[in-house]
Amino acid sequence: MMTIADAAKKYPLSKSLLYELCRIGKLPYYRVGVHGKGKILLKDEDITVMLASCRVEDPCGVDDGPLKHIR
Repeated sequence: MMTIADAAKKYPLSKSLLYELCRIGKLPYYRVGVHGKGKILLKDEDITVMLASCRVEDPCGVDDGPLKHIR
């Protein structure tokens, strides 16, 4: 188990994104404390599964070359 800060250092995710993923239910977590307050703890396996579910391989079935910057 690791804290949000530890997970942000280990994975390419910001702390704010990790908090948001927990808040919206995309990332399971443990809350250690009372009355809904306290430390949030994450499992490595849960982060790995969540990241795998975000993987996009060729969404259109066509290779348009490298992604271009959109403004």
